[in-house]
Amino acid sequence: MVRIHMDLILVRHGETDWNRNLVFRGRIDVPLNETGLAQAAATAEVLKNHPISSAYSSPLLRAMKTAEIIARPHSLQVFPDEDLIDINYGLLQGLSEDEARLRYPKLIEEWNSHPEKVKFPGGESLIDVWKRTQNFLNRLMALGEQERVLVVSHRIPIKLISSALLGMDLEEMNKIKHDTCAISTFWIEYGCVRESSLNDSRHLLHLSARQMKDF
Repeated sequence: MVRIHMDLILVRHGETDWNRNLVFRGRIDVPLNETGLAQAAATAEVLKNHPISSAYSSPLLRAMKTAEIIARPHSLQVFPDEDLIDINYGLLQGLSEDEARLRYPKLIEEWNSHPEKVKFPGGESLIDVWKRTQNFLNRLMALGEQERVLVVSHRIPIKLISSALLGMDLEEMNKIKHDTCAISTFWIEYGCVRESSLNDSRHLLHLSARQMKDF
């Protein structure tokens, strides 16, 4: 039996202009904006005295840059992992929230009410992303005991990892919120999971020129 004992730190990437303007991002490789870089630096500052043993990230630039900034004080290499990449929104990528609602009203309504039923045209379903994130978690657990693991990803993958650890169903995903560069921490030991923090963004309050929004 693999012995599991770890603190899992989940961090969403910092803000991009597309986050600020409520544009669907998905696989489009949008860089961090100035606020996002400052958010990543603030997150690095709050985590610098919490030794991190390993760091994983979505390979997209906004996540990798965030992870590298956080990992730098710990002299850690960040390992990109395809299973942590953002959901593929297909034809919605590059559309604002309002544009998507006008073009695909039924799809957006279902995404907000029953996300587990949605498959984006030309993209992924929530179940596709759930399978990826479960694969990542299973591989991480198979490594055995680790002290503190940093995972930097995107809104939907982080929600799915969090909901899985909390024993929630897919249809409950929208109950979980996760803002840019917010921190969620889980203590895992022998199959038992305890939530230490969820969507903690107190370290970002001085940077919030706009109200934080889970988008």
